[in-house]
Amino acid sequence: MPESKSKEPEEGKLQSLLKRVPGGALIFAVIPLAAISYFAWFHYGAEHLDQALYSLDANKLRITEQPDWIRQDLAKSVYESHQLNRVSLLDPQSSSAIAQAFDSSPWIKSTTRVTKEQGGTVQVDLVYRRPVAMVFVEYEDNQSGAPKKATGFYLIDEETIVLPGWNYTEEDYKNYLVIASNPPLDVSTVGDGKEFGSPAVSVAANLCSLLVEHRERYKLATVRVDKDFSTPGTSPWLLTVFTSDGRRIIWGRPPGNELHGEPEVSEKLTRIRQWLEQDASMSTAQNELDLRGFASSTVSSTR
Repeated sequence: MPESKSKEPEEGKLQSLLKRVPGGALIFAVIPLAAISYFAWFHYGAEHLDQALYSLDANKLRITEQPDWIRQDLAKSVYESHQLNRVSLLDPQSSSAIAQAFDSSPWIKSTTRVTKEQGGTVQVDLVYRRPVAMVFVEYEDNQSGAPKKATGFYLIDEETIVLPGWNYTEEDYKNYLVIASNPPLDVSTVGDGKEFGSPAVSVAANLCSLLVEHRERYKLATVRVDKDFSTPGTSPWLLTVFTSDGRRIIWGRPPGNELHGEPEVSEKLTRIRQWLEQDASMSTAQNELDLRGFASSTVSSTR
């Protein structure tokens, strides 16, 4: 008979050998089980142990001191919403994952650095978005049955990014410049963390960013945006600033879009300061300032 048929297969030889050895059958059964256990540990057990020992601890997460206008615990909020407890600090990509989690918050303009420190502490350096105004809107309220007009406010930064929150009180919006638009604004696509998406709001926010540091001192309250097509080929927006004590400042075209002969921003700010710092009796009598020309301030007794 051919030699190939007289030889047992190698596996058969191994089995025959193990049967002659005390406990050999048990060893033969244990070897595959051990191999399976090893690979299971390699792929799953080590990962869970790694997470248990080296995962990011919420109590060891440090961020740049958040400003007063953010009313939530931002570190806790981001940690929980992005499940940062599953991030292993041994992972080379962990710093990137932490940065991406914070970058997704509407309150964060940028994450500049993530630093791992001894003891599992992680320091995250952040640049926060700064509110410059609240946008006044009117909308249809259908929640109570019959549609009705309702009003509300969106908090935005200088880039018109909508910041979290909606149910602001009167005390809240007294702390910010308010943007009002004519015609009314479309808010159908407005959402937290997105640009407001309105050219009118963009030009008003630009002005608000210039006025915000003077808001409280000069009682600046509202920036109104009107469409004005009286001068073809220029920006269609006309900006007017109102103070909380009833005075009106006609700013003119948006900063950077001034008409020929219209003062630039620095000149307008100087004229506002001089006008608002007049003595009390004169300020009461003169309640309108027109900044669109170099001539002496246009004063009117009507609003």
